Amino acid sequence: IVSDLIPLLKRLFTFKWYTGEDKLVESISATILDYADEIQEYLIGTYYRKVMVEVLDRVVVATVAQLLEPKKHDGAVITINADFIAGLDDDYDILTQSFLDASLPERML
Repeated sequence: IVSDLIPLLKRLFTFKWYTGEDKLVESISATILDYADEIQEYLIGTYYRKVMVEVLDRVVVATVAQLLEPKKHDGAVITINADFIAGLDDDYDILTQSFLDASLPERML
């Protein structure tokens, strides 16, 4: 699961993400939900949740790591301003809903 998500997560907070040209959070969400549907068929509840929590942990770590990377486009720094934060907030809502839809309790998010 994570190996499919990492290339997508590395595209977060780039110029295309910032301008809205790259709507990759929807792809990340779809990937999470596709895998969740598939593995839920094979694992009992406790183990399914453990796998999904591990996916959540890795998504959070990869997202924070990407956020800490310097943001540049054509040599210009992408500033973290209100628009950047609004995009980040929108992505957070989508990812949170994805994990809720994957049956993780809200207290685990």
